[in-house]
Amino acid sequence: MPRALALLLLLAPMDLPAQTPDPRVRIVVYRLDAAFKNTDDSLLARSVGRALVRALNADSTFAVLDRPGAPRPNAPPVETAQYAVVGSVAALGSQARVDLRVVDILKVSLLTHPSILIPDRNADGAIVRAGEALAKQIHQHFATVRR
Repeated sequence: MPRALALLLLLAPMDLPAQTPDPRVRIVVYRLDAAFKNTDDSLLARSVGRALVRALNADSTFAVLDRPGAPRPNAPPVETAQYAVVGSVAALGSQARVDLRVVDILKVSLLTHPSILIPDRNADGAIVRAGEALAKQIHQHFATVRR
């Protein structure tokens, strides 16, 4: 029996690969607020928030988490969100303005404040384009800071 155990130890790989931390920016997007508390504006805020999350997910720079302490599947439990996105959406007629704040969670400090004016929120793809434009602004911030 001891020989079998010794043989197993000799055949076992000597260098087990160490788990490397995910190099992506871990970010959480909170529900965007509607500046005016009505059904249409709340729906618009929710739609812009979803478009932003989809755009950030499509960007390999970011790991989008559900909540600040939410572990990602197959990830070490120590990975928590580093940054948070909060913001609001204000609609006036067919236009809408989206103002965001990207905050460093640990330092409780404002990093950047991307914003966009949607000229016609009822146009096809306007919400998706707004989410992509906001994600691009956030990406540009981290691209310049991480150099």
